[in-house]
Parts: sequence; C-alpha cells; structure tokens
Amino acid sequence: MTHLSKYVDYLPTVLWSQERDPSQLLGRSLRIFEKILTGISDGVSPYPDEDVYISLEEIIDDLPNLFHPWRTPAPYLPWLASWVALTLRQNWSEYQKRKLIADIVTIYQQRGLKTSLQTFLDIYAVSQVKPRIAIDDGEAIFRAAFTADGRAQLHAVAYSHTVSLHAENLGVLLHPTAVAVDKQNYYIVADKGGLENLRDGQKKSWLPALWRVSSTGEIEYISGTPLPKPNPIHIGQPLTTPAAIVIDEQDRCYVLDIGPETTIWTGTDLVDAPKSGIYRFVRTASTPTRYQISTVIDQSKQEGQPTLPAIHPVDMVLHPSGHFIVLDRGGHNSANPKIFIVREDGRGVIEIVLDKTLIREPTALALESDRSVIIADAGQQNFLGNLVRPYPAEELAKFAPDLVRAEFDPDDFQSEWTITPLFKGKLDPLDNPLVFPTGLVFEMPKSLLVCDTGLKTGFMDGDASNRLMAEQAAVYRVNLTDPPTITRIISDKKLVHPTKITFDRDKNLLITDRGDNFSRGIEVEWRARLNEFGVIVHFSNQRFIESQERNQVRGGIASVVEEHKPAHTAWWLEF
Repeated sequence: MTHLSKYVDYLPTVLWSQERDPSQLLGRSLRIFEKILTGISDGVSPYPDEDVYISLEEIIDDLPNLFHPWRTPAPYLPWLASWVALTLRQNWSEYQKRKLIADIVTIYQQRGLKTSLQTFLDIYAVSQVKPRIAIDDGEAIFRAAFTADGRAQLHAVAYSHTVSLHAENLGVLLHPTAVAVDKQNYYIVADKGGLENLRDGQKKSWLPALWRVSSTGEIEYISGTPLPKPNPIHIGQPLTTPAAIVIDEQDRCYVLDIGPETTIWTGTDLVDAPKSGIYRFVRTASTPTRYQISTVIDQSKQEGQPTLPAIHPVDMVLHPSGHFIVLDRGGHNSANPKIFIVREDGRGVIEIVLDKTLIREPTALALESDRSVIIADAGQQNFLGNLVRPYPAEELAKFAPDLVRAEFDPDDFQSEWTITPLFKGKLDPLDNPLVFPTGLVFEMPKSLLVCDTGLKTGFMDGDASNRLMAEQAAVYRVNLTDPPTITRIISDKKLVHPTKITFDRDKNLLITDRGDNFSRGIEVEWRARLNEFGVIVHFSNQRFIESQERNQVRGGIASVVEEHKPAHTAWWLEF
C-alpha cells in the first residue's frame, strides 16, 4: 500500500508496531479522516463531474467569510441580511445588496438623522439606473473651507425654517437666490419667497426679502408678541424675483431683480414680461441695521429716465468703473442673449447683443478683469421630438455647457465685444462634467469656481423627473489653461439646487441653495416648517429606463423614507 495517510506519522509507534505490515491497516483507515478533514484526493468525489472535495478544515477556515458582506457567496446574502434585521429587494443588484448589508449597522446607529436616510438612499445611486436623489431639509446657506488638497467640505450656516417661525405671509429665508458679503463679513442674502397651495384651495405666500446674516448664521430680530420677529433688510416690493447681489466700495448693496414671473403674448410667441430692475440698499447713519432703498433703474419709463430693457436677467457684476454689467438670457429659447451696461446712477444704458450660436443658455457671470468677463453657458436644454430613448453620446456636444470669455474696451463699452468659447474645440464633451452652471467666482486669476445644479431643465417623455441629464449638484474648479481642466471639489449630497457662490472675508466659500418646493406638480413649502422635508428624485435619460421601472424605483425610495425618516416628521416626494 503506497497511498497511506500521513496521520500515521503523528501516532505513537506502540499503536502499529505489532502489525506485520505496520502501516497498512491504520494507514488506510486514517485516509478516511484525512479526506474529511483536509481533503486529500482519492479519486472519489461527492459531486458528479467534479474532482474537487472541500474539506472540513477549509469549510471551518472559510466561516469568517460567510459573515463578511463583501466576501460571502451571493446565495448567502439573504441569510446574512437576516442577521441584521434586513430584507433585501429582489430588484437590487448584488453590489447594492452587499453595500447595504455592509452599511446597515452604521445606518441603525444614526437612525433618525439625515445622514442615515441619505446613506440608505445611496444604494439607489450605485445601480445602473443611478437616479439623482436629494434630501431637502432646509439647508439654505453653506460655507466651505478648503483643505490642503484643494477640496472642501460643506457645513450649513443657516436653515430656512430657523427664520420662519413667526413669519407666515412675511419674508423668510426660504429659497435664497443670491449672496454677497459686506465689509463687516455679514452675508447679504436675497430670497425669492414662496407660494403654497393649500388643500382647501387657499394659498399661503411668503414675500421676497433681503437678509443680513452673520457668519455664524444669526439674523437680527425685533421685539414682537409673543416672541421676537425676524428683521430683514427689506421685504416685499419692489423685490419679486431677485437674481444677483453686488456690493460696492462704499458698502452699498445693489440687487438685480427679474421682476414678476409673468408672461405676455407678442402675437407670435409667449415671452417673459419685462419688469426687471436694479435697486440700491444703503445703511442709515443713525441706525446701522436699517437700510434705505432707492431705484437705480427699472421698467417704470419715467420721463427723462432710461429703462432697463432686460427681459430675464440672470446675473450682474460691478465693473471697476462703476458700471453694472447685466447678463440677460432673453424671454424665450430663440432670443439672443444680451449684455446691458448700466451706469451706477442709472442714467445710461448700453445694449450688447450676443451671438446665439456661441451662447445658447447664459446662466452666470464673473468679472475676470477690467477688460473681460466670463459667461457660463448651460448649452441647449431642450430637444426636438418625443425622445424616450437614451440620447446618442456623439450628439451630446450640442448640449454641453461652456464657459465663454467676453472681452471689451472699458473706455468704450459700445465698441465690438470679442466672444471666445473656452471649452468648445478644446475639451472633449465627455470630459466636461458641467450640466447646468448657476454661479461663478474667481478663486485666483486663472482659477474659476463653478457651482452646478446637475440638472438640465428640459424633461423627457412628459415626465418632469426624467431629464436629459440628471447628476448630483456639485462645485467644480476650472483652470483656465489651454486646454482647460475641470476638477470636482465639492460633491456633497447636501446640495439640492445651488444658486450663487462667493467668498467671505475669511476666504471661505459661500453657497446659497434654494432647494425645491414641488410635490407631484403642487407647490408645497416644506422648507417653511420645522418638521417637514422633501425628497427630490430625478432620472437621467443617459441611463434610460421605462416609465414603469421609474415608478418602481420611486416606490422603493418612498418605502425607505417612510421607514427611516426621523420621528414626528412629514415628508414630500418630489418628481
């Protein structure tokens, strides 16, 4: 017998020394135990067509892997999930199941917090569908300090509902649209207010307002009954839809307002009503917390006064010469965007028509020097036809956002402006992560920061939640080199719908976020209440799924939110 168990070598000699063939009996017998324990080959397999025998020793050694979410065999995932009181959904991918099992203990530890709910919902963001999911709990102003690697972490400075406790039908910090910083490092924040449709058919409104917020998120209050009331810089008219704020060297604040969100019929097209204006706010000498308001220029058409012919202004910067540079997108998609140069006293307006083929959807403006500005162009938003399939990647170039440099003569604004796209022809559209930029600010002469909502405005197949592109909102650093480079520096999922960005006096980045207020097409101001929040879901047509599948994903998200939401809160699903 040549194939004998090696276990004989570990036995005392007295057990086999009396045998004529000392190792024959024990050697053959011990092979049975050796095969069970260590898996030696004897040509016999317990499985058909397989020569591999898994030994008891290997099974025991592998036991820790059965309890590891990333190493356990896929058939064991439901069993492992049951150990942590988790039921897996059949339509989840294997990766989603493993990730949730790995994270569920942390989720349980943070149950009742936004981070717990966001972590649970993140499992949908790693699937092939990859919906854009944002939780809007009223974080209105963010501040970010940069780290050594050039990135930044967001921290909420102010929440919407902290300013609305006693301000029903008054101004609140509800949907901030613009921000600037005064010389005392106070944040001057413009808010567009809100409107809510109640179940009984009534409406509740919150007026637009201008707020002065400290760097710690505090606002000023005035005495009231039964509690003090918030005290904004200004509330209501003439502010209706503020779009931008600038502050001059004398610490005077100027607000660009789009005007009422109304439209007029021109006979051939439906366009925005031209009611825009620029308004000045100056602190009084006797009471520094009080401001006097005056009109720089508007649409009033007073005799001897020029008017601001902007249809839909989106941003404004202050030139060193004292002129305002106003960017206007126009009232409809086919309108040419324009630049308006307005004297600080409002007594002169110069109109510059921009080339629609170079700038399709202007959204933001930044002063590069006294001779140039940078214009953010979100690119084409809509498409022709009822497209219900993924848009071809090679056709996405027409939808790609761009940054455009507009150069001019500061001594003669009426002279020809030179328009130069910075991405087109220099940057592959697939390497351009921008989707819909809304705010620009220079970090250094050749370094521009861009905040981006991640959402194209045009929606697909009649579903407002199914966008041509839908990615997470983020902040990017654009190096204006040749070719330019784009780096994401903030991709925190706290952002819902960022509007404008700027730097404070301590070199911290400020971001205003207007959030959302629609649930199934109905205006609901969950930001005005402490115990409510919204969950906003969008799908990207680049990861196309049918309508039925989108509904299934929404249903799954709704059940997760209901199960893991903070106690005593109400929530709204926006799609």
